[in-house]
Amino acid sequence: MTEYFSAQYRVYYEDTDAAGVVYYANYLKYAERARSDYLRHVFQAPSMIAEKFGLMFVVRQCYIDYLRPARLDDALDILTRIIAIKSATVEMEQQIMRQESKLTEIRVILACVDCQKFQPSRIPQALKSKLITGAKS
Repeated sequence: MTEYFSAQYRVYYEDTDAAGVVYYANYLKYAERARSDYLRHVFQAPSMIAEKFGLMFVVRQCYIDYLRPARLDDALDILTRIIAIKSATVEMEQQIMRQESKLTEIRVILACVDCQKFQPSRIPQALKSKLITGAKS
């Protein structure tokens, strides 16, 4: 649905186990940072969605496939794109890459919720449009 947005991160010692391999849960942290950076790219700050629309996105489902390990000091490129927007959810695909080598594939379904009630909410058309086009507001 959208083009890939790219975010770069470096693997630090704190991200790894004793063998210098990235601890499995840290891939989810990299993916979360990249999704936040995508929203910052579109809205200048992820908090602007709450300010403008009274809504926020929360992770509802996450599927991750670990293909190859990342290691200490690797330069990672996290590719993020929206693959579907429904009435109250956004599905995103993310790939964590080291140069041309794909390390993980991640599918995340984000639920749109009202900031006050923490209940599911429809995604307004204006918000959908910005997410699809990636245009800054």
